[in-house]
Amino acid sequence: MLSATGYPAPTSGSLIASSSQQELTDAIDDLLRRRLIRRCIHAIAANQAPARAASRRKNEPGLNESESSACEPALAPVLVAAIGNGYPAALATARVQDSLMTAKTVFMFSGQGSQYFQMGKQLFETSEVFRHWMVRLDKLAQEMAGMPVIDAVYASPRTDSFDRTLKTHPAIFILEYSLAQCLIGDGIEPDLVLGASLGSFAASAVAGHLDVEDALAAVVQQAIALEDTCQRGGMIAVLAGRELFEQDWLRDQAELAADNFANHFALAAPQARLDEIEEQLRARGLAHQRLAVSFAFHSRWIDPAQASFEAFMHSVPRGRGHLPLVCCEQAAVLTDLPDDFFWRAVRRPIRLRDTIAQLESQGPYRYIDVGPSGTMATFAKYALPAGTASTVHPALTPYGQDLKNMAALRAALTGSAVST
Repeated sequence: MLSATGYPAPTSGSLIASSSQQELTDAIDDLLRRRLIRRCIHAIAANQAPARAASRRKNEPGLNESESSACEPALAPVLVAAIGNGYPAALATARVQDSLMTAKTVFMFSGQGSQYFQMGKQLFETSEVFRHWMVRLDKLAQEMAGMPVIDAVYASPRTDSFDRTLKTHPAIFILEYSLAQCLIGDGIEPDLVLGASLGSFAASAVAGHLDVEDALAAVVQQAIALEDTCQRGGMIAVLAGRELFEQDWLRDQAELAADNFANHFALAAPQARLDEIEEQLRARGLAHQRLAVSFAFHSRWIDPAQASFEAFMHSVPRGRGHLPLVCCEQAAVLTDLPDDFFWRAVRRPIRLRDTIAQLESQGPYRYIDVGPSGTMATFAKYALPAGTASTVHPALTPYGQDLKNMAALRAALTGSAVST
């Protein structure tokens, strides 16, 4: 039975009187699992005023006023429904605060296909920390790749294609590393980093497994290896379950590149097959989108690049990072990276759905998308189990809301909207 507020009502008016402390704790935990905790987190982030809490209390039938006023003002607006149903505010507040204290922060780094012209432009113009790292790493990229990244991202006409790997590989890495440093400068520090495909390079640099200069060099060398040895290819995102790959018409033409959540996956195939695959998807009424990539990442069609890339990686020094790295290829949390980690990250399928499930078994977490487009935040939101205490936060998106998104993120996690 639900109360007027949508929360579970007590089965009898004597719940508190007749229940043991453990039974009451279990009842509160159940209530929190039913999404009360998500509202608590949002209320704390918004730092709602006591006046608003008092206004909300007036409209809550059956509320114990003395218990509600004992709550922290930021928690009161979201706890009144529980209190109105007979649950003590002190206990509910304690359970919420305990969950908040145990939630860890995960920085999520996306890979190829998340780039676009003007990505991070507002931040580049307003954040000293972000601009510093963008400019510093851009100079290194020019020396390594022979072309500037900042000009490619911010000065190129929007009509140009933005899928050449030697441009997009370093561009994604530089933006993600710079954004991570901007967040860290604002006091938003990760407890873990999560890398998907190319995002594993920025994740490893932020976590200390590679020096940032070495990580950027590895990114450039991988792009060179791909362009020198591999045939053109592409990737298509599909709104359907991965079981679609059990059908011969698709399995014979492509490989599964990513399993993001229950109804979203990506496939990889040579350039010559992409049109036919899209035609078959349209015929079956399946929504899909071709990604802005120039190779069939996460498939056998990039295997020719492996030898030269791994030969380069043998010369790159590695250390034991100061943060664990969540590997989307293995769906596991790593403290040490295996020798072939950076090749496998772009060659093997991305198992984001399995990875989120693995993390959630030990959650809750605050998932922060440190990629350019916010796609990782979207994927994570749909991959999370119902009733989770975890939260998801995008930083950048393609919609010109960078400053607004960053201010909301800072307010949610630090209580401040000040940029560095």
